[in-house]
Amino acid sequence: METKDSELDFGKLSESTAQAARDGSHSLAATLAIMAYNITSDPSERARMARDAGNAYRHLGNYEEAEKWLTKAVDQHKTLAEQEPNRSTLRELGASAAMLATMQLSRIASDETFDTPENNTKTVETFRYGLEKLKDSHKHADGLNRKIGQYD
Repeated sequence: METKDSELDFGKLSESTAQAARDGSHSLAATLAIMAYNITSDPSERARMARDAGNAYRHLGNYEEAEKWLTKAVDQHKTLAEQEPNRSTLRELGASAAMLATMQLSRIASDETFDTPENNTKTVETFRYGLEKLKDSHKHADGLNRKIGQYD
């Protein structure tokens, strides 16, 4: 069972992860995101931290680690969206899939051995899936107040 202290630590780690990413300290951002991932039991927070870790690794050019973490984020967000499809879970799933596709595209652009028809098709399919989930998220917002925190 998680304690209040670990919840506070998660909040601090999450904020520090975002700040490190904004500062361009991607190695630090990856480390902090993984630490936050490991101390929270909240599935939504874990999925978000997996995406942040993957994005940090993408910026570092470590595409194997980026793919590992971004795939975790997509899988975890997909589970959440299947359990409770709403604007928030679908939007997060779409964002994670789009981030995975962005990483795939970065890898294709920087590594000619990765630039294959199969990888290009996989990247397009991943982008398409992410955009589809973002579009689906809007269906759940009809008639809702669109202010932050009022989506679900």
